[in-house]
Order: sequence, then C-alpha cells, then structure tokens
Amino acid sequence: MPVAPVKSHYEKPKPMGAWQPTRTSWPSGTADATVGATAATAGQAGSLPVRLSAAQHLPTAATPAKVHVTVAPHDTATAAGVSGVLLSVQRADGTDAPGAAHLSLSYQQFQDAFGGDWGSRSGSRPRSTCRPPPHRPRCT
Repeated sequence: MPVAPVKSHYEKPKPMGAWQPTRTSWPSGTADATVGATAATAGQAGSLPVRLSAAQHLPTAATPAKVHVTVAPHDTATAAGVSGVLLSVQRADGTDAPGAAHLSLSYQQFQDAFGGDWGSRSGSRPRSTCRPPPHRPRCT
C-alpha cells in the first residue's frame, strides 16, 4: 500500500492582546425604589445598581410598594468582613408589616475585582442589623 505525506493545516495562532481589567467602581449611596410587579418592571433604586420586583415565589407575602436601599461604602463593607457589597433594604411605604421582594444587584461596576468567573462564585448572605461596639469588629 503506497503512503503519501499528509498536508498540514496548522496555522500559528495570533498572539493575544494583554487583558486589561475594567476599572473597579464600588457602588455606595442611598435611594428609594418603587417595587415592580414583575422582573420586567423592576424598580431601579436611583443610580445604584439595585433593582426590585415582587417576590413571585412568595405569593402570600405583602410586597412593599416602596423601599429604601442603602449601599455602604466599600471600606465599611470590608471593615464588616464583607468581600463585596454591603447593602440594606427597608420598607418605605409607611407599613411596618414584614414583606418580601426580589432584589437584583448588577455587579458590572466591580466584575473584575476578584478575578475570573467571580460572578459564578458570588452570592448573597443575610446579616444581622447589629452595630458592633469598637472592641468587637464584626456582627454575627
């Protein structure tokens, strides 16, 4: 059986450009938001990267009509032991009853702060609303 050489189709890859992370900008501030009925109509909390809509998975929960969102400065979050964003949400519709809402946080401003694929490792964790005394640096 005759053997013939195989023509190679290999092409040397072009060099990749140096990756440049986006500038990290940690959000902070306060804003009120109207809670939307659905995710498509979610209310934006001012210029903060926070949107709120009714909690569809909790039909018996009283959805607040309006909420007040506070995003703490990054230094405050770090001092509290949080590697990311520390935020709080309170009802602002004049009702004291417990309620529920779906909160969406865009991390586009700080997406490169913790390395590749950080978004898949991120999550939310409820924290106490305690204010730690100076001798105890964290709330539990």
